[in-house]
Amino acid sequence: MAQWVQHGWGAKAAAMVLAAVLPAASSRADVGDTGPQLKTSLRLEKLQFEIGEPIPATLELVNRTDDIYAAQTSTEDTGALDGLTFVVTDTAGRTVTAPPAFPRTGNWIGSWQNVRRHDKYERRVFLNYWFLALSPGRYRVHALYTPHTFVDGKTQTWPALQTSSVEFEIVPPTATKFDVRFSRLTEQAEKGDVVAVDFLGFTGDPASAPALVEALYVDDPRVQRRAANALNYLYDQPTVLSNMLTSVRKRGPNVTAVEWLDARGAPRDLLLAICVAHADADDAVIRSGAIAGLRLTQSFADRKPKLRKVVRATLLTALADRDQRVRLEAVSAVTRCDDAEIVAALARVAREDPTGRVRTEAAQCLNDLRCDAVVPHLRELLLSDYRLRPDFAEQLRLIGTPAARDVLRDGLKSANVKVKLVCAEQL
Repeated sequence: MAQWVQHGWGAKAAAMVLAAVLPAASSRADVGDTGPQLKTSLRLEKLQFEIGEPIPATLELVNRTDDIYAAQTSTEDTGALDGLTFVVTDTAGRTVTAPPAFPRTGNWIGSWQNVRRHDKYERRVFLNYWFLALSPGRYRVHALYTPHTFVDGKTQTWPALQTSSVEFEIVPPTATKFDVRFSRLTEQAEKGDVVAVDFLGFTGDPASAPALVEALYVDDPRVQRRAANALNYLYDQPTVLSNMLTSVRKRGPNVTAVEWLDARGAPRDLLLAICVAHADADDAVIRSGAIAGLRLTQSFADRKPKLRKVVRATLLTALADRDQRVRLEAVSAVTRCDDAEIVAALARVAREDPTGRVRTEAAQCLNDLRCDAVVPHLRELLLSDYRLRPDFAEQLRLIGTPAARDVLRDGLKSANVKVKLVCAEQL
């Protein structure tokens, strides 16, 4: 059985990293022009649920082909990675939508499960991931499954197969039962249980916000990002946003917190002020969060000369911070700067930073600039400190100014044969 590991989650699925060959036996016969012959069905464990209660659903797939069908299966929570989509409608036929997804990080292990002829494969998920907490009433849900086949090392994606709809009802919980469930989830979330973090969000109750904000500040980035995603499921988002701003103002930002605030449309001036105020915090996690916030609000600051000056000075300081996480954030934040002093500091990081990853990111940042201010530093990196980066020579050609062309001509005189070649190619 082939296995793969995938890192990350978002609207755009991340690339799969194959840790073994694809399944030797894939759907080959009975595929035709419409895909493998599969029967799909959906079932719920019961037909009545309380608001915020887990709603387990199972997709069943029966193989009607003559050959083995390789079904993709993983530990990813929603089932989307494995080709599943769930559509919920109310009694008026309106589709119930999910909140905006906040990118989550995770390590999801999966495989291709061989399903022989007439055998079945089942995938169980919680439907709660697919919608905001439902109000009391009756609903219908159907699933869509997108089959994949593997032939001669190539992946073929086929039209989605739709199950029949299943009707279910949402009813209000008793106060006692809700309090017990809420207390249990809060306790489990405090211990770093990511599923409990998710289900605090699925309650929809803004009273979950304090526990989720606490989860935003744990050391585990995976828990942080699950908490940020769970915040999106709560009712009364304006109040959630206001409370979050108050909390971050007091505690200081981390990267996940400012990314959530940015995604939820927090006022630029408030977010910028919070980040500037915490840019020199004792805690490196807070400093890196502050610099990430400056990156996200930079276009707003650029329109106001006084703010631009403050942000520029803060970023210069951050490029020399004692913690590599802060320096990395600072490098990301200056990618659009064409200020000569910023460019000089970035070049210094590319040459001298003690951390290889920071040097690499700074060099890539320099490589993306298309302004005369970067030319003197490209001269040094290309001619004096050449590190097998011929893209610097191409960059000089793209800048195209007389100063840039002069560097390429000087490169023709270099004792380094590779430098000569790449400069000659770009002239």
